[in-house]
Amino acid sequence: MPPLLEDDLEGSDFPGVAPASDFRDQILDMDETALPDDLDASKHGGDVSATLGRSLQVELDAIGDDDQSEVFDVTTESLPVGAKQPHRYTDMVVELPRSGLIHPRSIFEGYEPPLPVAKERVAVSELLKFDESQLQDDFAEFELDQFSIYVNRKIMPFELRPLHHLNTKIGHSEFLFDGILSIGDLRFYVQERPFDEVPLGNYGVQNPTVGDQIWIRSRYNKDREIYYRLKNPAIEYARFHKPFLWVADLAKHFVDYCEAMTEKGRNVTILDFRSNFSQWLKKAHKNSPSFRAWLKAYGRDDFRTAIVANQEFIYKEHFAVGTKKLQIWSEIRTFSRYKTIDRHDAKEVSPTIVTPYIYECFSHMQVGQILQSVVPTVDSSEAVESSWPKHPHTGLSFTCRARKGQSRADMIAKIRPGDTISTPPDPAHTGTKWNSEGDRWFGLIQKVYYLKNNSRCFDVTWLYRPAETPCCSMRYPYGNELFLSDHCTCKEGRDSKVHDNEILDVHTVEWLGSPDTTAEFFVRQTYTTEERRFVTLQKSHLTCDHEHKETPYRVGDTILAATSPGELEVLEPSIIVDVYREGSKEYARLRKLLRRRKVDPSGPKCPPNELVFTDQYTNVRMAKIEGRCLVRAFRPNDKIPTPYDRNGTGNVFFITHQEVLEDGEPRYVPLKTTTTLPRQGFDPSRRCKKLRAMDLFCGCGNFGRGLEEGGAIQCRWANDIWDRAIHTYMANAKSPCSVHPFLGSVDDMLHRGLQGRFSDSVPQPGEVDLISGGSPCPGFSLLTSDKATLPQLKNRSLVASFASFIDFYRPKYGILENVPSIVQSKANRKEDFFSQLICAIIGMGYQAQIIQGDAWSHGAPQQRVRAFLYFAAPGLPLPTAPPISHSHPPKTNLAGLGLMTNGEPYVRREVVPTAFKYVSAREATGDLPDIMEGKVDTCVPCPDHRLGLHITTANIISESTARERKNGFSQILNIPVYPYGMNFAKAWNRGHGIMPPEDRDAYPDSGKSRVQHNSNAWGRISPYQVFATITTMCSHTDARVGGRQMHWNQPRPITLMEVRRAQGIPDDEVLVGDTMSQWRMVGNSVARQIALALGLKFREAWLGTLYDEEPASTAISEVLASTTHAIEVGEDATLIAVEDDEDPLASETQAPAVRGEQALLPIYFSEDDNGASSSKASELRISPDSTAGDRTDSTPATSIPDSAGATVGPALLSARKRHLSRFLGSGLTKKARLGLDEGDKSLMTSKDDTDRHATPKELTVVRLDLFDEDDDVDICSF
Repeated sequence: MPPLLEDDLEGSDFPGVAPASDFRDQILDMDETALPDDLDASKHGGDVSATLGRSLQVELDAIGDDDQSEVFDVTTESLPVGAKQPHRYTDMVVELPRSGLIHPRSIFEGYEPPLPVAKERVAVSELLKFDESQLQDDFAEFELDQFSIYVNRKIMPFELRPLHHLNTKIGHSEFLFDGILSIGDLRFYVQERPFDEVPLGNYGVQNPTVGDQIWIRSRYNKDREIYYRLKNPAIEYARFHKPFLWVADLAKHFVDYCEAMTEKGRNVTILDFRSNFSQWLKKAHKNSPSFRAWLKAYGRDDFRTAIVANQEFIYKEHFAVGTKKLQIWSEIRTFSRYKTIDRHDAKEVSPTIVTPYIYECFSHMQVGQILQSVVPTVDSSEAVESSWPKHPHTGLSFTCRARKGQSRADMIAKIRPGDTISTPPDPAHTGTKWNSEGDRWFGLIQKVYYLKNNSRCFDVTWLYRPAETPCCSMRYPYGNELFLSDHCTCKEGRDSKVHDNEILDVHTVEWLGSPDTTAEFFVRQTYTTEERRFVTLQKSHLTCDHEHKETPYRVGDTILAATSPGELEVLEPSIIVDVYREGSKEYARLRKLLRRRKVDPSGPKCPPNELVFTDQYTNVRMAKIEGRCLVRAFRPNDKIPTPYDRNGTGNVFFITHQEVLEDGEPRYVPLKTTTTLPRQGFDPSRRCKKLRAMDLFCGCGNFGRGLEEGGAIQCRWANDIWDRAIHTYMANAKSPCSVHPFLGSVDDMLHRGLQGRFSDSVPQPGEVDLISGGSPCPGFSLLTSDKATLPQLKNRSLVASFASFIDFYRPKYGILENVPSIVQSKANRKEDFFSQLICAIIGMGYQAQIIQGDAWSHGAPQQRVRAFLYFAAPGLPLPTAPPISHSHPPKTNLAGLGLMTNGEPYVRREVVPTAFKYVSAREATGDLPDIMEGKVDTCVPCPDHRLGLHITTANIISESTARERKNGFSQILNIPVYPYGMNFAKAWNRGHGIMPPEDRDAYPDSGKSRVQHNSNAWGRISPYQVFATITTMCSHTDARVGGRQMHWNQPRPITLMEVRRAQGIPDDEVLVGDTMSQWRMVGNSVARQIALALGLKFREAWLGTLYDEEPASTAISEVLASTTHAIEVGEDATLIAVEDDEDPLASETQAPAVRGEQALLPIYFSEDDNGASSSKASELRISPDSTAGDRTDSTPATSIPDSAGATVGPALLSARKRHLSRFLGSGLTKKARLGLDEGDKSLMTSKDDTDRHATPKELTVVRLDLFDEDDDVDICSF
């Protein structure tokens, strides 16, 4: 037997015997009046625990952490504003628990029982003789005092257990008890007596508590109605019994509530316990002090989490009293509320259902062997068309045809701005990053330079082929598609310009075209190279415009700027009150918004994103402004809604107080009005048109609900194959009617849709506006040891399934999430699922962007990285990447996401100034109660604050050496608490560390991966760092990332509640299932913080603003109201840019002449052998449906008068932006229309094809910029 340590007991004359007062009164009615004067809460800001532990914690932190700056930050944050740092050795108070034992004292060597140990049969016999009247009653009862309850099994020898674990957990069918049996003054002490029954009394709404009506029935009395009523627990058992008393009352209230609802003819569901249950209880027991103490111990009105955490005990009690079957049990216990939809031909690994288009995209990969192409049996084209907005792609294509000459020299001589040319790729010796598979590069001519040696060179905007984008070398469905980039040679120096001797060919391109083009190539998207972003091609993209930069901010905007001297990495929120210039520099005058927790002595515990409105001002350069933020004002007692209650995620702030000056000193008072801000952040309660979303692979819903919290998305359909995940999703739904779950495989769901078997759970195309999903990650995860198995191949194939949903439903928006290893670097390029998905999505015509989602960068206290691909239908605004709101933790690896064919990462991780410091593990979970080693397994205020696995206290027999090894609990205890972040490898350090050899015996033999020098096993978290990546199980002995899962100073792994906090799951949301299932759901989730940040960007894109205002002109309305047109350009034409400057020739412009079926438009173009410029004419040929009226005149177009500068000599080369022609068009069909909306001065006609004499629209057709550069080249551009 282990020795009994005096430190485990509280000193008394009678060890182990508590005072005679009733134990329930002690634990439920305890208040702070019993504290000594020096620990009076009122003298320490109401925070006794902080007073008890602050000084010691500061001292230990300083010893244990080698980063003194972090220690300073922590110590100063714990003090009131303006207070001086306390002396390091004053007021040190140590708070010790009453007992830390996990075994009854009776098993320790040297234990002296309070009375001689008696046999139970002797004790019962003598007690019955002492009070013979009990024999005449229906049952007999004796008091059991100073008791301990424990279990004795091989892996849990003599471990203390709370009573609600009896018959509710595996291996807990029988408990043992020690204690004093008594009646009157007759007392007997018994030990290790088995029992398996715990009857409770006081059921019925007339009783506010179970009270002292708790008995146990021993095995000895199984045939007799003899019970032992529980009195006071032994000192070591008190911390186990206190939570049971609360749970017993919870079970009683549950049964009472269910009976009351049954009498009213109502069923009971999990949603009843969100608020109805607590309201009913308050009404029934409002005058009961014991009930109020019970409710206060829990601290909130939503009891769903408490019900689920204790469901097995509650279920046992519910059926013990014989109430009817309730729906809640099918929701949280049997998971039969939502029925699984199985396929009749289900196999061990079933084929993955895909559409024919997706099959063509993915069939060449390994997953092709399990893909099954299913042709839709329903014509969904009309519904799909209605899902996308009308956009210029519906007929605004125009073709720029190559001008082929008799010879190469003739072809080169005819190259004009707007032509598409090709050149050989740069050779490897030039240092190019590209390792392109193609034999040429493509470029759009922007400017023509005339050199003095009679040759020419060109500025081009490069056109990228799919392989030169994140599509990489995967199969792209259209080999003739190019992407206009924002990468041009204009600002790259003279050496980057394309010379005429490098040009291979001139190509015919259909701009704003489609895959069915007859041209050599088509272009419909612009690819921004730095952002890895594909967007719908706009006319403004056709010309590079490096100089034109508009100020993106206006007066009234709430912005983030580096305003604090010496803190350039910290952004502070402010309001722009004025914008002005001083010379060439632009400045902004800002109203400061201060952090309340930093300035208000009454608000040190305020959220980090709560601000104070002030009359303080500062001036900064516009370059110091990093971006916008959201700020909204509330009344001090308002409940702060999401997203304003999420501690700054998305750079979202709120204000409840303002700064005023009294006698020259600042004071902080409630806002006088909530309309203080000129531009408020949006009102979450304000109704708006939301995107109807389908949440695939939804899991517990953390991703989907985070997107919803952005305020513009409503998840209407949810799918998962796991019953516990779907039931969790529905348990957190605002209304059970708001979401239609599909419990089953995505293959079954898609197959039904393709067959036209639509239902509430299988929507029709056109009903779904957004599809989100995080396909199963084990097929890509680095933690999966064998990815070659068929199940893992199936997991990877579900990326193709997701793409098929997009192909079939064609939603307006979509987003996919997965682990970063889904993005390939160099190896296994032919199996690059992420790039193949991009090929499929872009091939459908979607706009798209790739981002690397670092959870910590958005406020999650976790080292979690995910790859995201989000996309939008052509013409809709594509969301921008969410801003980084929180800083990187120290030593963050700045490596990017994967590698493209040019060797650059898909996305780079950058260090940028932020508004918030990263959230550490302690900041996220420091408010949770200390549960010591976690053996109690019940935390009343935080029901999920419990371990995810059992830590055995039984010694282990080594399989290799057959010698006894210390238990798992000892392994945890042996890892030092200080310095922070210790693990086995550091503590042992190959025999040279601080771990003694006798402690080394507790761990596996040498040679095991878990005990290697680079192992993370048995690793403690540093409280000043973020959590390691949360995985799907608690694995603190894992050598990889999972090993860093032990608490920094408590002897245990981290709990379910702590991993919930790491993933950002709100405390009031419930997870159903057992603890292992709950942990798995959390580990599979997307961090809530980044989901919310993405949801805000979707809101901004969809509604046009994040402010509480109607946007002056949303992109959505512009797209839907736009008039679509097309134009066909003749071989001799030049692609041109349209601008709206004042035209001095407007009064001189006439309609073009018409020759046969072609309208001739003069285009003036300058060149001569001497470098001077003179006017010559080319012709833009526009093909109308037929000639307009009788206009068959073949006379040349009117020339431009000399006074307008038709002939331009060298002295006038500096003149810029001269209009050379203007056209008034009429009678053109859709095929000959150009424009984005009615306000553009573009080539347009009436929407009515038949109205050939409709009112003509103005068009600025051509502008030539003529200027001299360094006196050695002449330039012709448009």
